[in-house]
Parts: sequence; C-alpha cells; structure tokens
Amino acid sequence: MKAYSSLGERETVIFDEVVTNVGSGYDVNNGIFFCPINGIYIFAATMASADNNKNLDAEIVHQGKIVARLHATVYGYDMGSQVAMVQCQQGEKVWIRHMESAGDSKIVPAGYSGFSGALLHSM
Repeated sequence: MKAYSSLGERETVIFDEVVTNVGSGYDVNNGIFFCPINGIYIFAATMASADNNKNLDAEIVHQGKIVARLHATVYGYDMGSQVAMVQCQQGEKVWIRHMESAGDSKIVPAGYSGFSGALLHSM
C-alpha cells in the first residue's frame, strides 16, 4: 500500500497493490470491494501507525455501516487488525475508511497495511 501523509476524516483508504483479485471484486482506483455475487464474505484489514506518537484508527464499512474498528497505538509501527464476516448482496460495497479522532494520526506508512475479502459461501 502506498504511504498516506494526510488522510481525511472518513476518507477511504486505497490499497493500490493487488496480489489476488479473483472475480474482480476489488477496485484499485477507489479502494472499494464490490461483492460479485450474493453470499457470506470474510474481510480482514490491518493498519499500521506511523512513528509520530499518535494513534491511528480505521473502520471496515459495509454499505455505509461500521462492521469493525481497527486501532493502532501511539507506539510507532503498531498494528491494528480486524476480521469480519458480512452477508452481502451482489453489488454491495465494503471498504476501509480512516476514522479521525482528536489527536489521531493522518499518516499511514507504506507497505505495512492490508485489506482482503473472500467469498465463504454463495447464497
């Protein structure tokens, strides 16, 4: 993932390095996973804090609703991770967004964060 030097409140985090994208669900241009078919999906995310003595918070979001929150502490390059199972209809969206609180970091170092989604069971 590219480095971010100034993430905004509720800004979608774009993971621009794609390893596997079977079904083409993830859009590298906007950072959104579009569920290709109806089913139960599993999503995992890890976000790393920068070495700037500030927390970093993010959320896994499904159709605008928070599914899980990630928190990386002030201790540089700490990581916050979450895994969530979500029932999706075809075309529904899942993404990671920055959650800015007072004093939170807007900086994400390159190469330490990731996002994945996979179909567990079609419906």
